[in-house]
Amino acid sequence: MDNPMDKKLKILQPMRYWWLYFIISLAVIIPGSYSLTVYGLKPSIDFTGGTTIVWDLQTDEENLRRIAQEDNLSIQSISHKNDTWTIGTKSLDREAYQTFKAKFEGVKELSFDTVGPALGDELI
Repeated sequence: MDNPMDKKLKILQPMRYWWLYFIISLAVIIPGSYSLTVYGLKPSIDFTGGTTIVWDLQTDEENLRRIAQEDNLSIQSISHKNDTWTIGTKSLDREAYQTFKAKFEGVKELSFDTVGPALGDELI
């Protein structure tokens, strides 16, 4: 006669599917390793330091990049939602910022923050 406890113990043996766990692990590790090798790490402003500007402005990304290039500003990232633009640059002093800002009409400054590489010194 079968012992009902044997069936319960058989269900609780997760290592009988070790090959499935191994395949799932490889399916995550291989693409991740490939991506890290080919594309490398692109540290954000928290690791490298820089300036984050948040503006309320009606313009397009091409115009922002063109004017930044004219002022020799290195833009790391640009994102927007509706008319709110978030611009990440390398470290930018107040004078260069005012020159850049003056080229846009009707700009409303929501934020201007300069941060040092606080996390980068500790982690990288």
